[in-house]
Amino acid sequence: MKTEQNDILPLTRALPSRGRLRFFFFFVLLSFVLWVSTKLSKSYTVVDTFEIEWLDAPKSIFLNQNKSSIDLTLQASGIEILWYRLFRKPLEISLATASEQNEHSIQVNLTAQRYSLENQLFDNTQIQQISPSITSLSYSKLGAKKVPILATTAIEFRPGYLSVSSIQLEPEAIEVYGPISILDTLSALTTMPFEVKDVHESIQTTLSLEPISELKFEKEQVTAFLAIDQFTEQVYEVGIELRNLPKGKKLRLFPPRVSVKATFPLSELKRIKASDFVLVVDYNDIVEDSKEELEIKLEVQPNFIKQLFWTPKTVNYLLRE
Repeated sequence: MKTEQNDILPLTRALPSRGRLRFFFFFVLLSFVLWVSTKLSKSYTVVDTFEIEWLDAPKSIFLNQNKSSIDLTLQASGIEILWYRLFRKPLEISLATASEQNEHSIQVNLTAQRYSLENQLFDNTQIQQISPSITSLSYSKLGAKKVPILATTAIEFRPGYLSVSSIQLEPEAIEVYGPISILDTLSALTTMPFEVKDVHESIQTTLSLEPISELKFEKEQVTAFLAIDQFTEQVYEVGIELRNLPKGKKLRLFPPRVSVKATFPLSELKRIKASDFVLVVDYNDIVEDSKEELEIKLEVQPNFIKQLFWTPKTVNYLLRE
C-alpha cells in the first residue's frame, strides 16, 4: 500500500496547480481577445449588399417595389463590417431628384447619392463603388381627388363655456391619390379621434388623418382651431310682428309677445337687446291652411347666438275685417 502511494505522489506534484491553470486560461483568453481586436481594427475592402428604402416618391405615383437592394464596395474596419452584417438596417434614398425615364418608369442616379449613403454609415466607412450605379423603378399612376376633412372630436366643456363656432381645419380639404375605384366611393376623410375634457380655453392643435389602405394623402396632418368663450343665458320679452296682413284687416294675437331664451358669449352681453330678435307670424298661413293657431317663426337674430328657444311656439288669433 505504501508503495502505491509513493508512486502517485510524484505524478500529483507534476500536475500544475489551480492557480497556474487559471493563469494559463487567462493568458489564452487575453491572447484571443488581442488577436480579435487586432483583426477587427484593421481596414478591409469588401462588397456588401444593402437593402434600399425609397423615400419622397411623388404622391401621384405608386412604386411597384417599395424596396430594392444594391451592392456597395466599402472600405471599413473589421468591427464596422461585422456591425453591418449583424444589424442589416435598410439605407434610405430620396427620389426627389429622380428623373422620368418613360411613362411608367423613373431613373435614379445612385452614384449621385454617395454622400447621402455615407452619412448613414459609420464616419470612417468609405464607399468605393455602387452597383448598379443607375437603377430604374417602375410605377403606376394614381387617380387624384380633392376630399374634405371632418374632425372626429369628443369635447366636454367646463360649465358656463361653449365653442363660439364649429371647429376650423386648415386645410379644409386635401388631394388624395389612389385607385379610381376607391376614390369614387370616398366622400370625406376623418381625423384620428381627439378627446378633451374641462375645456375653458380656445384650442389649437395638430390632428393626424385616419389612414386608408391603398390611398396616399397630400398631407398627413391638419391644424385644428376651436374658439372657446364663456357664455351666459338671458331671457327677453319680444313682441310678435305680422307679415303679409292685407289692408283693411286687423289681426290680434294671444299672447302678443314671446319669451326668448338666448345663449351667447358673455362678452356680448352689453351689446344685445330685445329688439335684436325678430319673431313673426304670417297672415298667409291663415288663408292657405285655415289654421286656428299661427306658428311663430324666427326671422332675425344676432349671428353670435349659440342657442335660442322661445315660448310659446304658436299663438291664437282674432281676425277682424
